[in-house]
Amino acid sequence: MNKKSRFIFCCITVMLLVACSEDDIPNLVESSSVSIQNYITTDVIVNELPVVEDVIIPVNLKAQLNNQTAKQDLHVRFAVDESKTQLYRNKYGDAFLLPYTSYNFFKSNCHIREGETLSDDIELYIVRESLLRPYSTYVLPLVIKSVDGEKHDVTPGEVMYLVLKTGKSSIISKNEWKVVDVSHESSGGPARFAIDDNLDTIWSSDIFDSPPYSIEIDFGYAITFSGVTCTPGLLSFAYPTQTQIEFSEDGSTWVDKGTFDLAVAEQQLMDTGISTARYMRFTVLDVAPFAIYTPLSLKEIGLEP
Repeated sequence: MNKKSRFIFCCITVMLLVACSEDDIPNLVESSSVSIQNYITTDVIVNELPVVEDVIIPVNLKAQLNNQTAKQDLHVRFAVDESKTQLYRNKYGDAFLLPYTSYNFFKSNCHIREGETLSDDIELYIVRESLLRPYSTYVLPLVIKSVDGEKHDVTPGEVMYLVLKTGKSSIISKNEWKVVDVSHESSGGPARFAIDDNLDTIWSSDIFDSPPYSIEIDFGYAITFSGVTCTPGLLSFAYPTQTQIEFSEDGSTWVDKGTFDLAVAEQQLMDTGISTARYMRFTVLDVAPFAIYTPLSLKEIGLEP
């Protein structure tokens, strides 16, 4: 290229650069410039969560552009990062990961509009609180997953922990209950039907069986409660008339809470007093007979808060 050609090329380049307005310059925003609002001052959002009833609780969170305003609209995507749960435990203490059944991430995307520093809200809702353990702490780690489609590298300081502290429950969930042992069960009425929260299923023995009928239940964790409930399968015969209840912390050492006489009713409540246990052994000592037979028919066993 001769001198004249190079001069012309340089002139054209300068003219093109001058012609480009500031608005035409790409908005090269580093993804690290975007954070969760207020995470610099705190990385926890704490909610006291009664579990008396299921209500829908919205959680408001925004993305924040740091030290500048957006030159164009930015698309920001939030996400739950379960791998960060241990970071919370290391810093703040024990907590359960909030199960997916108790939250609904309805809208994880938000936008920081041109000229703004804050985005619109994401839409995250806490739901089905009755499935959670009472008097427990749950955590849901939230991060910014991407900015304008580019992966956002998350550091520990950029995790926002949604913390839920539950109180007393109006019901005690059987979600984690398991039958550890049972003395009798029929082919059509297995013992697990006594703890499935379904009044259409029945734990039953065979017609020729006789009491005592015993079932051992693992709650999955230590529960504090005030009594035990029993819902019979029938009100004409085969319903429990006398029971014995024992509790245990470890499944080996048992505390006898007494023998209870039951009347005919849709549901019986046995007042054991305020107790804390992980295991229960529920023994039916006697039932209402059917002629010369004494089978068992029982719909549900539960705990009273």
